[in-house]
Amino acid sequence: MSWRWLLAALAATSFLAASARAANTLDAITCPDANIWGSALFNNLCWSQMYPIVLSGWDIFGGHLAPGDASKRHLPCLCGGDIAKGKLPMVGVPLGMWRPTRIVESMRRPWCLGALGGVKLSNAGSSLLSGDATLAGGTIESESGGTKIGYYNVNYYYADFLAMFGLLDAPLCNPGGTVDFDFAQSSTFYPQWAKTKLSSIMNPEVSILAAIGMSVVQPVDCIATSTQGVPLDAAWMTAGCWGALVPYTGNVTPATSAPSMWLLTSTRFISMLARLGMLSRTVGEDALCEGQIMSVLKKSQYRYQMLFPVPQSKGGKPPPPAPRDTTNGGTQVAEFDLSSLTTGCTTPIGDSTLKSMEWRSRPTTGEDAVFLVWQWVDCCSGIIPNVF
Repeated sequence: MSWRWLLAALAATSFLAASARAANTLDAITCPDANIWGSALFNNLCWSQMYPIVLSGWDIFGGHLAPGDASKRHLPCLCGGDIAKGKLPMVGVPLGMWRPTRIVESMRRPWCLGALGGVKLSNAGSSLLSGDATLAGGTIESESGGTKIGYYNVNYYYADFLAMFGLLDAPLCNPGGTVDFDFAQSSTFYPQWAKTKLSSIMNPEVSILAAIGMSVVQPVDCIATSTQGVPLDAAWMTAGCWGALVPYTGNVTPATSAPSMWLLTSTRFISMLARLGMLSRTVGEDALCEGQIMSVLKKSQYRYQMLFPVPQSKGGKPPPPAPRDTTNGGTQVAEFDLSSLTTGCTTPIGDSTLKSMEWRSRPTTGEDAVFLVWQWVDCCSGIIPNVF
């Protein structure tokens, strides 16, 4: 009889090992490692997005569009100091530029930190169901039941890479928060993120005004952003082609393409943080010495660069394709080069996903997304410190 017990033990061991491998595979799929660190970070960072650099009102490098109300001050700037106490202000020159400041990720699984190597802060998402969220392609049942709607959790990190790399040592140019990489916020901290009705109750004025303006404003914002490259800040209730910015939830109705849902939920979360007073406006002359209160998201202040699943890492105008017949001897319509729709490697809030995002999702292994957030920062770069 001992050999039967031995076979049973071997079968149980094999079953447990197979279950462990299946669990690890499920974890890797539902909470992927975005692999954004090391050489990948330097290779994938869109360095061309740093331009233009505006120094004392002069554009010394050409590049992407700056926000329309960015500082154009030519005179030196003064910050801090107290003459009555004999402390001189810092004298500097106005400096404006795009800089990578944050990382935001849209994940199907709650408490999954893809930017930190797929770390799971909780095992609650190891099953297909976790509270209000399901891992079935980033969708959940609607609150009224029956229909499926898009749903993603969002994590938010401080990631001021220019300061971290020592490329810009200017304290007043810090857009807020720590200069080190740090996990800052998560949608899982907020109960209204999964409950549209609760979010509407908590911010009723936002929902009412948005409902009035969405049908008229969204198409205009979508067209303006996609053609001009700069979103309409006055259209605060919409993220252009991506959808409505309010209510502040991870629920997207109706469920659209994965890139649209990633970008919309990420922007909604950033907009909610602004509404809660956690973000600052860093555009304009009044922001040279310190960021200003921004209770309504200034969309033109931000641009997204995808780091995962398929990074946007090439800037500038794409080279012309090699001559080849794409019409099958003239019997078909010529292929269209999607890369010709965009000349950069970042995306303004509300831009059409057909231009640079729509083909970047991947079945199973690429259904979550990690974005680097570029932020326009106007600041006073000191030339005479207030040392007295």
